Amino acid sequence: MILANTKKQTFHPIFYLENQFPGPLESELNTKAIRFKSKGHHTEGFSDRQAAVDSINNSLVDQIKSIGYIPRLEIDADLIWDGEGIPADNQIRERI
Repeated sequence: MILANTKKQTFHPIFYLENQFPGPLESELNTKAIRFKSKGHHTEGFSDRQAAVDSINNSLVDQIKSIGYIPRLEIDADLIWDGEGIPADNQIRERI
């Protein structure tokens, strides 16, 4: 995914890794859903969106594969960030 910093006009490739919900592993949330937490947003970023997308295709996909994940790219829409604070994001997906 691409994180768009509207304050600096930069684009940051980010990715999500599975991250369990707080609490016991056997909690209802952990058995019915998967939580994904964003990573990689503490970078300088790119001034050009296409360069950020290219960096995903050229290196980030291989890095994600190397740690055992299957990448699923979602680069059509940006996650907008006002440039303030820490741009952490969580995605919740139903466990299949």
